[in-house]
Amino acid sequence: MIHLRKLARAHQLSLTALAQQIDAFADQVSPLTRVAITEFLETIAAELLPVADATIDVIIERLLAALDRRRSPLPSIERETLRGVLDVLAGPLKLPVEYLATAINDGRPVVIQHGGDIDSVAGALILHHVLTHYLRHVAQVQDLHAAVPASAFVVTLGRAEPPTSDRLGLAIRDARAIHYSISTQAWRLGQMLLMRYETLRDGTFMIYDLETTSTQELSAEIVEMAAQPFVRGKAIGEAFNRLVKPCGPIPQAASEVHNITWRDVKDAPRIELVLPDFLAYLGDATLVGHNITQFDHKLICRHATLHGLQAPNNELLDTCALAKRVLPNMAHGLEALAQHFGMTGPQTHRAIDDVQMNAEVLHGLLEVHARQQELDVLSEALPLVALGIWASNVARVDENVTLVCAGGRALTVHA
Repeated sequence: MIHLRKLARAHQLSLTALAQQIDAFADQVSPLTRVAITEFLETIAAELLPVADATIDVIIERLLAALDRRRSPLPSIERETLRGVLDVLAGPLKLPVEYLATAINDGRPVVIQHGGDIDSVAGALILHHVLTHYLRHVAQVQDLHAAVPASAFVVTLGRAEPPTSDRLGLAIRDARAIHYSISTQAWRLGQMLLMRYETLRDGTFMIYDLETTSTQELSAEIVEMAAQPFVRGKAIGEAFNRLVKPCGPIPQAASEVHNITWRDVKDAPRIELVLPDFLAYLGDATLVGHNITQFDHKLICRHATLHGLQAPNNELLDTCALAKRVLPNMAHGLEALAQHFGMTGPQTHRAIDDVQMNAEVLHGLLEVHARQQELDVLSEALPLVALGIWASNVARVDENVTLVCAGGRALTVHA
């Protein structure tokens, strides 16, 4: 959503107008996002427009029913089991995905060959769906004996082949004592291919933090400000890090948290001298902070307005809010999250230290978010995965049972 808001602002469009014109921004929006927006608008048109003049309770009931049909076919209890399938197959499919992605980027047509059996045909249909529906790429499905254009990249299903710059082949795979069908591997390959276009984790984020005289947004004064841009958890350039002299005293309780005393700030500049430099350093970047939307950014905007400066209207990403969404069952303090992602040592509550700690937390949260998102990619193809599993006679145990059950539920969800 952050990227969509920035895109809409750059083109002076509302989010609604951007959604209605999303095909015009196909080179700036990921395939998964474009398809999700298109399908949502189609759902609204099909479900709500016919009852637009009805009473509100009828409209809400219709909307809830439509949203219910869009729910994930994967219950939470089965998601970790399915995560195991994704992880096991990610390694051997990494190189095939690289070669296929290169062929797509080079504009080469893709030919998907199948052996005529149900499993390989199901896999071929899954990959054709990925290429044509999501990526809008030229692809065709044919049997093993049909002629292939000289410029085509060939995906052969039913016969294992080492991946090259011109072709790859998938057969039933024996991994960790479990046999995975061709359709399962095609589904996983499609997921991995589509996730290559999800670039949120690769973006530049400006992480900032404030240390203050209290936690009361309307009365707190700033005593320290720090910020630095990061990409995938790595710092870029020189950090902004300044002490600020408040107008009033620093309460003992506040000093006990961040260890900043009046002696530290007595010769520092006032906020009206530091804030212009700080805002210039932030620029128009996406701003990240822990509890930033509830405290830090409100404080920055209040001080900017108070001193005749333009309050920043940058897009915000709150790591506290993100953690509550992707890790709902754990503590959401910055130190607890940092420890969860492998950092050691206590939180110092100095601004630049918190910025650096939050960079690690942000990187970890975005990785978790991507892994959770990946589980639901191509859920509409799960019925074909289930069909392939049944037809291939692979042992229907453990993960294969989970996939078959998910495929059955997906028939209802995507009906």
